[in-house]
Amino acid sequence: MDIAIILLDMQQNSPAEVNFPPPPYSSEKNFKDKFQIAYRNLVKSMRLRNRTLSLVNSFYLGKLLDDLLTPNERLIYKKKMTLHYATIVERTFDLFEYCPDQLLRTQILNVQAIRKMKQVNILELRNKMILFAGAENLEEEPVNLDNLEILDYCA
Repeated sequence: MDIAIILLDMQQNSPAEVNFPPPPYSSEKNFKDKFQIAYRNLVKSMRLRNRTLSLVNSFYLGKLLDDLLTPNERLIYKKKMTLHYATIVERTFDLFEYCPDQLLRTQILNVQAIRKMKQVNILELRNKMILFAGAENLEEEPVNLDNLEILDYCA
């Protein structure tokens, strides 16, 4: 799939109001249980070929892995997945980390297309999405590229 087409799809503005679904796990559970639930939901949504749910489940599993404190812990849990799923999870989270609501606005992007993308293209799309989301909210918040983790571009 062409990167330009993917970027256009990721920059969809409608519907204006989206309700991002909650994680498939409860916050009271321990990390191991959260991981198992999220992974099971990802596998099931991909088996059922549910494009949107596969993207959402990939995002949440990637977020869980990203929240781990050490690279060693991350590696331990990534080894519990196949390389196929680990790649999808990591790249989906990288693409939508700062603007997960855009994930729900896509029409054609799917986890298989994300898996097939080169990491350099993932990083390029991520940077363009950060700028796009910042421009969309320019009237609400200033775009400060030095403090990306602090700003909420999708508010």
